[in-house]
Amino acid sequence: TTKHVVPHNRFGMFIKMPESKKRFRITETGENPGFDAEMDTNYAELEKAVNIFHDPGDEQEIRKFLSPAVLKVLMEMSDAIGAMVLDFYPGFVMIMTEDDFTDHLYEIELNRNTSGFAEAASSFIADIEKFRSRIADGIAGIAKYND
Repeated sequence: TTKHVVPHNRFGMFIKMPESKKRFRITETGENPGFDAEMDTNYAELEKAVNIFHDPGDEQEIRKFLSPAVLKVLMEMSDAIGAMVLDFYPGFVMIMTEDDFTDHLYEIELNRNTSGFAEAASSFIADIEKFRSRIADGIAGIAKYND
């Protein structure tokens, strides 16, 4: 896995994570949304794949959150999710990727004359669920190690 430096389309979702207490970003794309510090993890393989940006005053709490077990989960997620970006906020995480799990969306037209909308949307809903399923173990692992 290597860091991506070229802008790309983003697809993603928000997931509740009460264990997350601080705002920080883990990114394969190297994009820093305005944080003043970058963290080293002493996990060489992960550091080749991602950057971790944060505010300097939050580093100690973020280091506790990013235990060795969580870093291993993050490495597995980095291998599985293309151009992964994880934005942690107090209470939730936003997951973004270049993996287009919405590729059927263009096939759905919504207007007052549309019949069979539920059937047309079902493949889109299934794609969202497939993406959610791909990341569920990683997110559950991060939460588990931060109970």
